[in-house]
Order: sequence, then C-alpha cells, then structure tokens
Amino acid sequence: MRPINELVNLLNAHADAELRSLQAELPELAPSLEPGRIMGREKVETPPVADPRPTSSEGQAPDPRARMLKERVRFGARALATAERLCEEARQRARSRLELMGNIQVVSQVLAVLASGSTFAFLQSSVPTIAPVVSAAVATVTGLAGIVVQYLGQGIGMEGDGLKKAYLGLVASAPRARSLREHFQAWENAGAPSGYADEVEKVLGEANALALTVNDLIGHVPSR
Repeated sequence: MRPINELVNLLNAHADAELRSLQAELPELAPSLEPGRIMGREKVETPPVADPRPTSSEGQAPDPRARMLKERVRFGARALATAERLCEEARQRARSRLELMGNIQVVSQVLAVLASGSTFAFLQSSVPTIAPVVSAAVATVTGLAGIVVQYLGQGIGMEGDGLKKAYLGLVASAPRARSLREHFQAWENAGAPSGYADEVEKVLGEANALALTVNDLIGHVPSR
C-alpha cells in the first residue's frame, strides 16, 4: 500500500480537527493516521483471527481488505477536499499580501519622484523656506514605505518573489487536488470495488506527493 503520511501531516498541521474526526470514523486506518508514520499500513504476519463483527447475509464475515479499501478511499476523498480548501485559503491570503505590497511599492515610487532633484529644485525656487521641510518629510515617508515593503516580504524571498511563487503554486495545486478528489468520490459512490484497488493506491500516491507540495507552499504564506 502507498504511504499517506504527507496527507496526514498536512491535516495535522492545518486541519487537526478534520484529522481527529477521520481517526474516529476510520478504525481500520486509524493507526496509519498518526502523524510521523511513513507507510500507509505496515504488513505484519499474524495468524488469521475470527472476525467478531456481524456477518453478511451469506454468513461470511466482511473481508478486512474490502473494509480497508473503503476506508482508504474515504480518507482520500476527505483529505483532498481539505487540501483543496487549504489551497484556496492560502491563495487568498497570498493574493491579499501581494496586492498590499504592490500598493505600498507604488506609493514608495511616487514619493521617490517627489523627492527627486527636479521636484526639490522647483520647491526651492518657489518656496525656499518650506523646501527643506518637504524634502525631509518625503524622504522619511519614502524610507518608511520601503521598510513596510521589506517587512511584508521578509521570510518569503527577495522582494516577495517567494510569495509570488507560492501563490502560483497554490493556483496550480487547488485544481489538481480537486481532480484527485473526484476520483475518490467516484470510487466511494461505487462502493469502493476491489477491482480498482491498484488504481486507488496509485492515486493515493499522487495525492500524498501533492500534500507535501501544498504543505510547503502554505508554509511560505503569512497566516494572516
């Protein structure tokens, strides 16, 4: 079985209530939903034990493999729905921060023009007594604007480039999460047929890799 550790880590970091809910709802999968585990399910050779749960209409106990498959399908659908939501929320935060940085940069550029030599020369010739005061004030505000831009971009790369890359990554990751989620929802609606077990594991592997990327991208976006 494919690892699901990155999906678990994503939920643990950003949606712990959803992770706890899944741990309670998916008893077969619950041991694998503990943060820090690598494999989706460890293989342990143990003698077969009679299943104490109610038997089916044919008098046979439910197949443990079928139960596990259903739980992995349900986990994939729920985890990817959460990943998609987290992408959208982080994308909106990144966009707001980038827009704010852009507006402040525009203000800083305008003030820099006001503080330029030609503007100051005009003020000095027209109103010589006020020119030094205006020049000092503009220079101070321009400097403050630059500090604010630097503060908003700190920790996310040079001049916000890291935040821009995170934003673009989130834009691309949200529809990918949606596409993978739709696979799991289709399998869940079909009752998680055993004939799709290999395909389920393949897509779970893709979802796990996506979760690692999403977790990293969210880490580059301010929390507010």
